[in-house]
Amino acid sequence: MLMDNDPQRLVGCWSAPQFRSYLRARVSDHGPRAGVVLDNVLLYDCHCPICRQRFREFARAYLGHEAQMPAEVNLADPLGRAARVFELCVARECLMELKGSLHAETPRRHSP
Repeated sequence: MLMDNDPQRLVGCWSAPQFRSYLRARVSDHGPRAGVVLDNVLLYDCHCPICRQRFREFARAYLGHEAQMPAEVNLADPLGRAARVFELCVARECLMELKGSLHAETPRRHSP
């Protein structure tokens, strides 16, 4: 996905299984570690088919009715706030999944 319509700035969709697999592979490429630092973790208004479907489901639970993802996030509007909360939840979900895979691959140190 292009960011700011700039072909040099590509970003992955937090909802996309391919992006999540890419992140897990990048973490696994470097062997066991105590943690990972992700630079430029940004929220952006992704409108891919996966995010649009997930937002409709999220809106049903969060707002009490199904809704389409707004074209732009306006925090003064309840739908815009719901879109921002959705983005945060999806990013957190992805990062927690990455954390889980990191913990699964990293041997635990046990005290004697």
